[in-house]
Amino acid sequence: MEDLKEKVALVTGAAQGIGEAIAVELAACGASVAVVDVNLAGAERVSRNLAKTSSGSFPIKADVSLPGDVENAVAKIIKRFGKIDILVNNAGISPKDEKGERIPTLDLDPAEWDRVMCVNLKSVFLCTRIVGREMKKNRSGSILNISSMSAKTGYFGPPAAHYCASKAAVVNFTIYTAKEFIAYGIRVNSIAPGAVLTAQREGTSSRYNELLLGQIPMARFAQPAEIAKAVVFLVSDSASYITGEILDVNGGAVMD
Repeated sequence: MEDLKEKVALVTGAAQGIGEAIAVELAACGASVAVVDVNLAGAERVSRNLAKTSSGSFPIKADVSLPGDVENAVAKIIKRFGKIDILVNNAGISPKDEKGERIPTLDLDPAEWDRVMCVNLKSVFLCTRIVGREMKKNRSGSILNISSMSAKTGYFGPPAAHYCASKAAVVNFTIYTAKEFIAYGIRVNSIAPGAVLTAQREGTSSRYNELLLGQIPMARFAQPAEIAKAVVFLVSDSASYITGEILDVNGGAVMD
């Protein structure tokens, strides 16, 4: 287990799924974790559970696609801890149709496109921009962006074009900022998960899940904790010489 004692982490979209698993794993390694989510009740539930291992953890309600919400959240964390060592940009959405299937590109509502880009991409920029300024002051920090296997494959079925495009942009943003931020002592990496057993997976049609499962050499979907453990490695000092990495965690479905 990595040692993250004295570290302060901000995890977006941490009220459920992969984000919750990441928060739990960071706290188990000793970090104080700000559980940031638009769903305050969910963030409070996660924070109560984290209190068993990390007395420094607390919930914050924020829509991370809004600059003011991000600024307020970061200000609260800085006021309480004086720093942020780790930023995990996890918040994301993957809309599907009423049957849990892909929304065809020709049927995509421009407003829905904009919503996905705001939550999946703009939030990464906003959090990186605002938290990065704090990290720059300390000449230290680690940023981890959650992308997706679909950023590399654009595979059929859910998720749709807007999701795939947003996650591909996260990959490029990761590489760009990794090159830029190294001068500030900040590392930037990304995890590209495959199919994970979360509420989003449960909302996907059984037909598509069966097709996807057939493409995974390990013949199973990931548990959220398996993604979280990879995240913890990349943000820890064990990965001190790694930056700009897009780590595939997908059971062998994509092999670079």
